[in-house]
Amino acid sequence: MFLDGKTNTARDICSNLSVAEALRTADPCQLGVAFDGRLRPVTALINEAMQIKGNDPNLDLYVVAIGPADDTGLGQVATSGSLYNAMNPQVLNNIFSIIAAQSGSDMCRVSEEPFTSSITGHEAGSLPGFPAPDGGHGYVTIRDSQGNVLPGDQGRLSVINDSATGKLMYRLPVEMGLAPEDYSFEAYIKYRGNDSIARTYRRLVSTNDPEGASLLHFSIPSDAVGDVYAMDTVFLDIAPEDPLCPTSPME
Repeated sequence: MFLDGKTNTARDICSNLSVAEALRTADPCQLGVAFDGRLRPVTALINEAMQIKGNDPNLDLYVVAIGPADDTGLGQVATSGSLYNAMNPQVLNNIFSIIAAQSGSDMCRVSEEPFTSSITGHEAGSLPGFPAPDGGHGYVTIRDSQGNVLPGDQGRLSVINDSATGKLMYRLPVEMGLAPEDYSFEAYIKYRGNDSIARTYRRLVSTNDPEGASLLHFSIPSDAVGDVYAMDTVFLDIAPEDPLCPTSPME
């Protein structure tokens, strides 16, 4: 349901499905932006949660997904490490016990800040397994349609802090432009948050993929030769395989 109370039947992008099927299919039917500019329900939920977290960074949001329902996007709604899946009623008490213990302790709390494009004041450096370039914070890696890293400086681009804007950036020089083809890219940076712990951020999150992925795909069309290709905005988050807190109840 849209924020204005109207049902999103997703006829603009899921016309191949029945209305009932579209309502049950979060990805892609309930993600992104509708043709009239309204945020589709799951994306709107994530956006509201991000605003709440931004207004009160010390507030924890716990989410319990009950049964086999699709939990697309709920990981972005919950505070890091605070999404729980209850496949049957028997585990609910365990989940509530974990939440009660977690909410009463600072042991597993992480400062939940809105995504930022500025890293000014944070030193560059490397973490084990994730080297950083001199004066940089990480790398973007571009691969061809076969999964091979592009040769030379095309395939590995430094993520640096732009002194003019104070924002993170990477750049592929025009003279090294990409040929029309299908590509994928992955990226990571090192960032030290308010808890003073340096972590690697390598989960690529976008408006159309709020769950995130380890790599994203893009294509350069044949008629784009000589043009500048503008990528959609992508954010970097903690990868799910790098857990900050326990997320599963006792069996």
